[in-house]
Amino acid sequence: VDKQSIIPWGYTRISREGDWRFADTVAFDHLQGQVKGVKGQFTMPRYTQDVMSAYYYARCLDLRNAKPGTVFSIPTFLDDKVYNLGLTVIGREVLDTPIGKMRTIKIIPKLIDGKVFTGDDKQMQIWVSDDDNLIPVHVESPVIIGSIKCELLKYKNTRHPLTALVKK
Repeated sequence: VDKQSIIPWGYTRISREGDWRFADTVAFDHLQGQVKGVKGQFTMPRYTQDVMSAYYYARCLDLRNAKPGTVFSIPTFLDDKVYNLGLTVIGREVLDTPIGKMRTIKIIPKLIDGKVFTGDDKQMQIWVSDDDNLIPVHVESPVIIGSIKCELLKYKNTRHPLTALVKK
């Protein structure tokens, strides 16, 4: 990921699930609007991300000034296709976390149905710190088999003071 423009230049994916195997090396040509993988060359919109770079790109969005209901669109390349992913800002909440009470911004990402996550009315929910760090504090999501829950247990070396932490 280019740290100035927050766009990917390439990635390698190696997947193994049971007997199924897949390997791909992908190169992004943002100047020509093309992305190449083992299955060919595809046209892509400007600022297209890969799955990992989309996370870093999302942390650069102006979530702190976004009103509830604001939708951010993130074109993302996966499996030889550009998906229009993104996230919706739901609002602010104070959460009791393992590290103390924290002010958060709740967001719901738009995901690719059937890859890992389910497409039913239950959605992934992410709470990020309501400060300049935008650290993921809590995540809940149904998956194809069961659900996942992630919590921030500790932190160190944040770029900015963790001002979202209101009470230890």
